[in-house]
Amino acid sequence: RSVFLSSMKSIKKTDFFNQIHRVFLCLLFGCIVSFNGFAQNLKSDALPKINGMSLLGPMEPSFKQNTFEELRNTGSTWIALIPEATLDRATLRILPDSLNHWWSETIEANIHAIKLAKKAGLKVMLKPHIMLSEVKKLKEQNLKDKTGKATWRGDFKAKNEADWKIWEKEYEEYILKIAAISDSLEVDLLCVGSELKESATKRPEYWVQLISKIKKHYKGQITYSANWDEYQKVTFWKHLDFIGVDAYFPVSL
Repeated sequence: RSVFLSSMKSIKKTDFFNQIHRVFLCLLFGCIVSFNGFAQNLKSDALPKINGMSLLGPMEPSFKQNTFEELRNTGSTWIALIPEATLDRATLRILPDSLNHWWSETIEANIHAIKLAKKAGLKVMLKPHIMLSEVKKLKEQNLKDKTGKATWRGDFKAKNEADWKIWEKEYEEYILKIAAISDSLEVDLLCVGSELKESATKRPEYWVQLISKIKKHYKGQITYSANWDEYQKVTFWKHLDFIGVDAYFPVSL
């Protein structure tokens, strides 16, 4: 369970960002977020700086107000909270929170954390993650893996159109529930997906219509968190307020 400090840096404008008037990248909660849609004559020093931490909490219920007060005292003005849902490899259904081994990853826990963070004066980004169920359970029950033998969510690829439709219906129900909760609790920024690169790059039409539905449930700002090797292939950035990149780029010495 990790906490990440964030920092600010700028990059040059490229063709990929040609719809953005000023591009500033903020290493936010382990995710780079670029600000989209600012006026062309806006000076760079007028852009807001985000100081944020990502909080992945405990297995048992234990969030307390002082946790968030202490985070604020580090100089943080934002916090990213990360609900996690498990995709069942055999059925492509999203398992209920009651089967989640970590309390802090449940929707209930994140509602509690949002309220505590707001009380501490922190802005909140909600960044849901999809996890994959364990392979060993498939073998024990002699079931087929419908995820394309994915090792993580970024590799998940349905084998046929029918399976894609099952997954997309499941994810829509999940993220719209998250969106409605985010709106009711005045979450400042909602990440509509994280590192779902096979889906995001190969089924962009699904994401465009999903984003439209999300906007009917949530009136705040939205982003998508692309993996470092995915962001240049995502085609629906213009439908979002921010470009998000999980910037775990390979480095060499």
